Amino acid sequence: PSDTENLFKETVGFSTETPSITIEELDRMDDRSFEQWVLNRARQCGYQADGTKASWDFGADGIIVHKETGKKFILQCKHSSGDKISQDKVIYDLLRARAAYDAEGNADLIALTNSVFSPSLIRRLEHMGILCFDRKKIVNWRRI
Repeated sequence: PSDTENLFKETVGFSTETPSITIEELDRMDDRSFEQWVLNRARQCGYQADGTKASWDFGADGIIVHKETGKKFILQCKHSSGDKISQDKVIYDLLRARAAYDAEGNADLIALTNSVFSPSLIRRLEHMGILCFDRKKIVNWRRI
C-alpha cells in the first residue's frame, strides 16, 4: 500500500480495500460467524461496530455508528440454510432492540441475511423504514 493509503487507514480507521466474499462462503458460516462477518464488513466501510451479547441481547446482533457522520444503526442478522425468511420476528427483534439501545429513537434499523426475505416481509420492513440486505445485496454491501 502507498504511504497515503496507510495514512488514510491510520487516521480514518478503515481500509479502502474491501475483501470479496462469495454467497457460498456466507452460506457455510454458522450464525455467530455471519454476525462477525457483518460487523467486520461494517468496520471496513467506516463504522465503529460493536456486537451484543450472544443471549439477552434485546433482539440486536450489533450496533454500528458511522465514524464521520455519527449515524447509528441497529443490526439484526438472520443466517439461514436456504429457507426464505418470512417471520415477523425480524421486525419484533429490531423494535425491541431500538427500545433497549436507542432511547432517542434516532437509530436506523437494518435486517441482514444470507438468505432471501419473503416479498411480504420486505414490504413490511420497507413500510416500517427498516433497511434490508439479503443474499442479492449483502455480498456487495459497501456503505449504508
